[in-house]
Amino acid sequence: MEKGIPKKRKFFGVKRELRIFKCERGKFQVMEDKGKRMKPKYSFFKNFSYAREGFVEVFKKERAFQIEVFFVAFFSIVAFVLPYPLWAKMFLIASMSVVLFVELLNSAIERVVDMITDEYHELAKYAKDAAAAAVMISIFFSVLVWAGFIIYFWR
Repeated sequence: MEKGIPKKRKFFGVKRELRIFKCERGKFQVMEDKGKRMKPKYSFFKNFSYAREGFVEVFKKERAFQIEVFFVAFFSIVAFVLPYPLWAKMFLIASMSVVLFVELLNSAIERVVDMITDEYHELAKYAKDAAAAAVMISIFFSVLVWAGFIIYFWR
């Protein structure tokens, strides 16, 4: 079958077109026409590899993310050494993981804004500042949780 020529197939008694598109990673994916939106075939392992690639890319290019990963790893070890119950240790680690999640979202927002405009724009600045504020609030939350647990279990 030639590239770009639709092939007619029947799906649940309705004629639909199957099209082949070249995806950006150089592989061809069969896309199904499901009304308004075209969706690739779902593959858990392929999606997991995309997530891993995104994590590695952010880790390589974002200094703040590297520092946060170091602190999460260090304080996770500290959490397991502390003489706290298991539920408290897990809560401490979860509070630090929120910082990583928010930093990944911040990086995604920054990349999308940079992709849309190369020029200075006030709305782009607001979007980036809001994402950075979310990271700052998540860090404050994590520090507050750690301080609360240390004070609570100090007795």
